[in-house]
Amino acid sequence: LGARDLGRAKTWAQALAGEIRDEGFPALVITPTSGDEAYRVVVGPYPSRESAESAGRRLGRPSFIYHP
Repeated sequence: LGARDLGRAKTWAQALAGEIRDEGFPALVITPTSGDEAYRVVVGPYPSRESAESAGRRLGRPSFIYHP
């Protein structure tokens, strides 16, 4: 991606994280560390897998469990 596309991706990720926070969920954007990665919007943290899965269902958006 070019610099312009990366700027759009960052803006999109930040906007999505803001929407999710507005819905009452903790959300943040993880910045890529290399050229082959993308910006990631992460919701959480949650104390258990079960509570993360429950939040994912309540969020009503496609999600998966991310454990760094």
